[in-house]
Amino acid sequence: MRQADAEKVITGPLADCVVGDYLFVEGDWVSHPVHKQQFKVRSFAHLVPKTNEELTLFLSSGVISGVGPHFAKTLVAAFGDDLVSILDQCPERLLEVSGIGQKKVTSIASSWRLHREQLSFLQFLTPYDVNIQLGKRIWNTYYSGAFDVCKKRPFQLIQDVKGVDFKLADLIAGDSHQLSDARLDAAIYDVFQSFYQTSHVWMPFEGFFKQLNQRLSMDDDVLMDQLQQRIFSQMLSLVVDGDHRWITLAEYSDAELSIMNAVDAMMCAPSAVQVQSRLAVDWVLPRLTQTLSMDQIEALEGVCEHSVSILYGGPGTGKTSLLRAYVEIVSKKTDRILLMAPTGKAAKRLAEQVGRRASTVHAMMDYDEKSHALTPKPLDADVCIIDEMSMVDMSLFQDIMTMLSPGTRLLLVGDPDQLPSIGPGQVFYDMIHYSNIPSYQLTTNHRQVTHQGITSLAHHILTRESIPSRLGDDLTMIHTSSDDELEMMLLDLFLNKVTADHQVHLNDIQLIVPIHKGRFGISNLNQTIAQEVRPSMSYSPWVVGDRVIQCRNNYSKRVMNGDIGFIRSITNDSIKIQFHHDTIEFEPTDMQDIQLAYAVSIHKFQGSEAPIIILPIVKQWGFFMSMDVLYTAVTRAKEHLYVVGDMTVFNQMVINSKKSLRHTRLFQV
Repeated sequence: MRQADAEKVITGPLADCVVGDYLFVEGDWVSHPVHKQQFKVRSFAHLVPKTNEELTLFLSSGVISGVGPHFAKTLVAAFGDDLVSILDQCPERLLEVSGIGQKKVTSIASSWRLHREQLSFLQFLTPYDVNIQLGKRIWNTYYSGAFDVCKKRPFQLIQDVKGVDFKLADLIAGDSHQLSDARLDAAIYDVFQSFYQTSHVWMPFEGFFKQLNQRLSMDDDVLMDQLQQRIFSQMLSLVVDGDHRWITLAEYSDAELSIMNAVDAMMCAPSAVQVQSRLAVDWVLPRLTQTLSMDQIEALEGVCEHSVSILYGGPGTGKTSLLRAYVEIVSKKTDRILLMAPTGKAAKRLAEQVGRRASTVHAMMDYDEKSHALTPKPLDADVCIIDEMSMVDMSLFQDIMTMLSPGTRLLLVGDPDQLPSIGPGQVFYDMIHYSNIPSYQLTTNHRQVTHQGITSLAHHILTRESIPSRLGDDLTMIHTSSDDELEMMLLDLFLNKVTADHQVHLNDIQLIVPIHKGRFGISNLNQTIAQEVRPSMSYSPWVVGDRVIQCRNNYSKRVMNGDIGFIRSITNDSIKIQFHHDTIEFEPTDMQDIQLAYAVSIHKFQGSEAPIIILPIVKQWGFFMSMDVLYTAVTRAKEHLYVVGDMTVFNQMVINSKKSLRHTRLFQV
């Protein structure tokens, strides 16, 4: 784009750009119904700034450690357009600038060298058609070692870097690695990595073999022999179930077995807290501020009687009231009560509901500096309650069971009709339907009759019934079949109408959608809303006040995939983001896994709630709207739900929706 076009709005994959970046961009001019003419970027590349103005902007961005806006102007004033060659060839000349010492020169020179190496590495990746975001992700994983990994251990990229698949790694590897065991193992891992994105645990063997050979193009007999070797060495697990063969990585089959053994051990072990259920319930009922129904009382007696139990039900069925009563009972026996949830927001809500401190599961683990992972540690608890169990995947639940001693009382709480976990498995569903763990379902709706539109809509989704024209005063359904009108309605609801009608803060409103791409995908909606909510046009990818979401587990900072926060401050060297009660400091390289969150995926928002939820309905989304997706979406609203779009399409989604189940063997063998 020419300098004369600098004030134009450009959109596209620019998340890793900073103020002052000098770019070559390719794309097209498009007409936006709200924001008029924009330049939509298909691809771009970083160039080295040349003019004094470009250099000043670039160095002011903080991309070079130790150089801020003031010092950037000083350096450019001192050396002009010779600055780049000085930084490249003789950085010691920076000592000519008054007030700069050797330590700072060394730091600047090192940071500049790394930046130049990064540009060189990105150029190295150009023949492989690697986009800039993925290239930077590879660089930030290895830094100067990125060249060595790509040349000597290219298949390692698949396991270490999100977004690198076998096709790319194989292309980088070239002919020199064609016959290596590493190539075969990488292809196996890549097949399962793609498969596990669907969150199944076991894969039909025939489908696995076909996908593997599509990647490798090997003789069938040779490939089968190689697979048998890996089954024998326990890299892979194969089971035969009637006429069907199923395969998975051994670590996943081992995880299922580990969970089953741990649950059996906990159910057989004497409980650290003994409770006489009938007497306990009779004691607690007069002390409660809210009367319990008969099904709640029966469930409470059950969870008191057993050391391991499950409590489940939909929204408004009284799980929270029962939990308060249960905590009241066990707290007379012990203070060692642990409340946990998969996400920070869910933990915060659990604490508010029960009146005791709650934490995330991940907060209970130790961070291993060497492996950059969280590791389980023994938990000192007599009673453990885990809420939002539908979100807990197989690996996380294995960690939980590793941390708890067999004598701990364990109560698992959740709604199995919600979306299952993002990670592999459907632990909560399997435990309810296939295990011998005592389970108690709450079905009676305890919410006010005049304020149950959301609950009624959820019921219609589960029963696949047509939606009546009127359900409740906490639900608004707005019909439009026009995409242009839908976009304007969404913006109006988000920015104006909702805040006026409900007198809520903008941060209390959440837009949720099922997909990332397209006009009504997460990426485009976030860009559109950001342009409106930001106080002024900004050339930075982030501004103070932005609502953001963590899109990958960051164990070192204990910020997990799906955590939503707000940017509180931005400096040259760091960005501070508030997640729940904690303010976390991020370096620029940490921001690669941060995205705007004015609109988020339904999957990412499971386990969270917002006072106001806006759910757009687009005809093309029918494939993505399974029963559990729809159900989860509508039950995220605490006070009011807006469903906006083609209501005929939405009704068809409800009638035709089916629950998506996963291939697992947990408690099924």
